[in-house]
Amino acid sequence: MEEALVNSERFLSNVFESIQDGISVLDIDMNILMVNQTMERWYAHAVPFTGKKCFEVYHGAAQPCQVCPTIQTLKTAESAVEVVPMTGKDGIRIGWNELYSFPLTDMVTGELTGVIEFVRDISEKKHAEEALRESEERFRVASQSITDVVWEWDLATGGLKWFGDIDGLLGYAPGEFPRTIEAWEELIDPEDHNRAMTALDRHITEGYPYEEEYRVCRKDGGISYWQDRGTVIRDTEGKAVRMFGAVTDITKRKEAEEGLKRKTEELQRTNKELEHFAYVASHDLREPLRKISNFTELLADRYRGQLDEKADKYIWFVVDGAKRMDRLIEDLLAYSRAGRAELIWEATSAEQVVRLAVSDLEKFLEENSAEVTYSDLPIIQANPVQLGQLMRNLIQNAVKFRGEDSPHVHVSARNTGNEWVFSVIDNGIGIDPEHWERIFGIFQRLHTRSEQTGTGIGLAISKKIVEHHGGRIWVESEPGKGSTFHFTLPVAR
Repeated sequence: MEEALVNSERFLSNVFESIQDGISVLDIDMNILMVNQTMERWYAHAVPFTGKKCFEVYHGAAQPCQVCPTIQTLKTAESAVEVVPMTGKDGIRIGWNELYSFPLTDMVTGELTGVIEFVRDISEKKHAEEALRESEERFRVASQSITDVVWEWDLATGGLKWFGDIDGLLGYAPGEFPRTIEAWEELIDPEDHNRAMTALDRHITEGYPYEEEYRVCRKDGGISYWQDRGTVIRDTEGKAVRMFGAVTDITKRKEAEEGLKRKTEELQRTNKELEHFAYVASHDLREPLRKISNFTELLADRYRGQLDEKADKYIWFVVDGAKRMDRLIEDLLAYSRAGRAELIWEATSAEQVVRLAVSDLEKFLEENSAEVTYSDLPIIQANPVQLGQLMRNLIQNAVKFRGEDSPHVHVSARNTGNEWVFSVIDNGIGIDPEHWERIFGIFQRLHTRSEQTGTGIGLAISKKIVEHHGGRIWVESEPGKGSTFHFTLPVAR
């Protein structure tokens, strides 16, 4: 029996020491009678334990605290469970324990003689819970600070959570809108319902991106536009278990888009009416001008020499005024059309365009003893008709504002990678820098009509053509040293 008792004690001692949880045995006065190796390792600073109070070692307290197992509790209960902080030598918390207390009773009298405590380190669990709580708090604060409403859908249970003011978004009182997937589905406008549900199902089952716009019905019966997007979460086996997403109220944006669409349609309609008006007006205006000009010229031819010199001068003023008005109407019509008509893009030889422009201006160039050269001109994607008009305007403008020497104009181009930069260089009178921007405006003239002819629209038309091609135009010049007009065109379209 003695040998069996020794073996039993040895076995129980091995079990006592091998348990990974901490174990301590206390007497009825809460003095520590025995601890296992786990407790010694956790509270190494308190070794030896014998004779010390449990609350001094385990809780860093001078007297029993509320987490200590009370004798009264264990007299009436089979056990007690508490979560208590694990403290170090200086009373600083170093972790968390889950404490299970069981009464020790006298086998004969049944009286309470002490307490046995099983202590489990749950520090990692508590840290994870704290991290999760902090994360949820940050998420809650972030959800309140953004206009989007975030949602979480548990695909297993069907539970739907909203983070953000979903009630305010729909015109409900706080907490009034039901937090169910069915309530969300009922929000969606019937015309958009199937499309939204199909997109959601394809994302969950086939992995297609989920981002949809649909209309929802607010509590007051009004319609809002939502942009909804989300991502499904899958388990290790690839099964969809959860989905996160966010909705943005884009009602104002949609209303602005609809307003812009109406304005655009109205503007297009107005432009067509204006184009028709410009055509009719120009035709109707030019016809009487031609009659005035023709009959005035007949009058001048028939009665030349029969009237006094002042009358001949007056007749010349009328003829000249009618011709200038005719040119002005023609240029205004050209300006109104430039940049408005739909362009037909095609591969265009810039060299051929310049050659044709020179041919069209042959008489003008001969009268001014002007020379036009060109080099390194590419084949580009452009509208050849408008490009030809642009070249004629720039060459004619360069010759018109000539200096004392015979006019010389050179056209070249260089590729910068994204665009072609064309340059039209002349040896004319030049332009003061303060006028570089102004000259591209309509009716902006730097010289009087007695000094230079023209309507002041040519460069404005050139700017419209270039911008309609997606480019830009500018000038570099110095008075008395000529000018260089640059414009860009895309390399490819």
